[in-house]
Amino acid sequence: MAMSGIRDLEQVFRDYHMELDWKNIKNTIGNITSYRDNAFGFRLAGGAAEHKLASFIYNEFKRMGIDEVELHKVPVDKWILKEAWVSIESPVKEVLEATAYAGYKPGAVDGEFIYAGRGTIEDYRNIDVNGKIALIEIDLSLYKSTILPIYEAHIRGARGVIVTHRKSSGVSSELDDTRYTCDGEYFDGFPVVVHISRRDFRRILELLKDGEVLGSIGIKASTGKGYGYNVISIIRGKKKDKIILSAHHDAHYIGAIDNASGVALLLSLAEVYKEKCEELEKTLVFVSFTAEEYGKINTIYDYLIGSYYFFKDRIEELKDTWLYLNFDGIGESGGPIGLIYTPEVEDFLIEIIREISGGLRAGVSLSDKPSLWLDQWPGVYHGLSSIALTNRGHTEFYNKYYHTHRDVPALLDEDTFRSFYGFTRVIIDTIDSMHIPPYNIGRIGSKILKDLNITLVKRISREGFLHINSKLTAEGESLYGLITGLNRGEEIFNEAKIRILRRSMLKVREIILKNLFYIDGFNPGAIDPVYVYQPLQRLIIILKKLHSALESGEQEPIRKCIEELPSLSWGRFFTRETYNWMLIKSSDECHWSKNKVLEPIDLYIILDELRSDSDIRPLIEDLIYVAEEKLSRILALEEERLSYITGILSSLNQMILEDIRAYGNKENRM
Repeated sequence: MAMSGIRDLEQVFRDYHMELDWKNIKNTIGNITSYRDNAFGFRLAGGAAEHKLASFIYNEFKRMGIDEVELHKVPVDKWILKEAWVSIESPVKEVLEATAYAGYKPGAVDGEFIYAGRGTIEDYRNIDVNGKIALIEIDLSLYKSTILPIYEAHIRGARGVIVTHRKSSGVSSELDDTRYTCDGEYFDGFPVVVHISRRDFRRILELLKDGEVLGSIGIKASTGKGYGYNVISIIRGKKKDKIILSAHHDAHYIGAIDNASGVALLLSLAEVYKEKCEELEKTLVFVSFTAEEYGKINTIYDYLIGSYYFFKDRIEELKDTWLYLNFDGIGESGGPIGLIYTPEVEDFLIEIIREISGGLRAGVSLSDKPSLWLDQWPGVYHGLSSIALTNRGHTEFYNKYYHTHRDVPALLDEDTFRSFYGFTRVIIDTIDSMHIPPYNIGRIGSKILKDLNITLVKRISREGFLHINSKLTAEGESLYGLITGLNRGEEIFNEAKIRILRRSMLKVREIILKNLFYIDGFNPGAIDPVYVYQPLQRLIIILKKLHSALESGEQEPIRKCIEELPSLSWGRFFTRETYNWMLIKSSDECHWSKNKVLEPIDLYIILDELRSDSDIRPLIEDLIYVAEEKLSRILALEEERLSYITGILSSLNQMILEDIRAYGNKENRM
């Protein structure tokens, strides 16, 4: 199945674009979305709908004639919503349709409704929610997690909370009649919490203008320990080298885009490669994950449970994986092909994009930061090169439809879906034809150098880190150039040498990815993984700006610096109790994605001192010192790791060059 240099990739892409059976895709998505636990939809891990859907996917693989198919049992905390409601008893009798965040405890409470604004300190100055039901407009433009204002209401004694999302303040917030849900970040002791549309929320506010409103709210849900199923299917190639393809089949609401679309793509690829299995060089592993959306209670990280267990249980047998592909939310009308990837595969991707660009009508959106929000992440966490194909770059879906009752099959666009299919086929076939993994480790070194604040690194006396990064970049770029030549079919190495190169590249990739990507220790919501030095670097830069502003006494720069400080960007809207609770929870060893390097630095002391009119310059100087010491230690550790990797790259370069010279001398003698 060799591709590179033999056939016109753009024409290949167009052929693949047209070969897809769109009628079959629509039928598959219709079948997937028919599995529902309630009238709204929902097929969360552990429920009857998810179990039946896993069996359907299993049987689809079997129908294709694939022999190796397995149901992989995954322990989960089950949360199956039956119904949720808001009942107004006075001054009128009215029942409003509601939903709930996954994981929030079932129950019902009654009492007086009271409007608590966006749920911040300022909103509570003249109200008391103790023993009452608070109404909160979640504003994700201020804080990055729904759990923060809910916890603030909890510590102020609220018996229940009714939430809606403010317009244009975050995901799925633009449409007035949207019913939204998400993974719940629930913790024991919370009040009953329900979500209603913004239109219904305004209905309650109108009633409050005329006086007291009494009523009740409630959730009916099945909870407890349970299990979901990953569905694993393997098509063996001539070699044990692997390409993993994955999507998740659990969903909030109907979940046509998120993620029946990804599962449909997964199944369509399995069918076509089963028919071509005798041509395959590499083994293809297809996995449909459970519990991407929700699956674990009492943790900040309550998602990606199915993929976590897959890689945890299988990582030894997956060491020889060349590439891990994840499909999540594809084929929405008007969206580009979104690619989120580990940096070392960027050159490989860009070359493909360049060659088939004439066929990509909607374009491509690129990001070299693998996403913590996708099943891509557990693979990266274990050191695998990865590409997630998603509708990244098309925000209309996230502003209007994501995790709502509006995520329906009508959103899918045939041409866009065909483009995802064709692009994925080209990636798989190109990788399948290669002798050596197409990793440019130099991309990682150059990205580190690009993102570093060089002045700061020199200030903490870590010039060696800059030097080793420059060398890593140069050696990685050189090796990539040599590998590119070898993958084009130059017969220089025997199979033994090829195996050495292959093993070395896989090992280097694993070491560098496992050591460089971590969760942002200063954002308990863990929005994205970052290079581990970045949050400290950012913190130091802002603290130094704050110190300068304090020296000059200018209030506006001081305010802006406070707003930019990592944990104060959200913490300033809440009490210290809420702030500390979030920091403690983000440091718990309660889940696999807990950050292993950076413990959060308590910055709330800055607010405490400012509110007491103290001179905080000495405090800022101390915080800068602490952060710089941490950064220095991290860079020292990274320098050791990168020095080791650079040595391996240098040896591989030397080995290849020596063989090329020997091959050239042999040719000259002939």
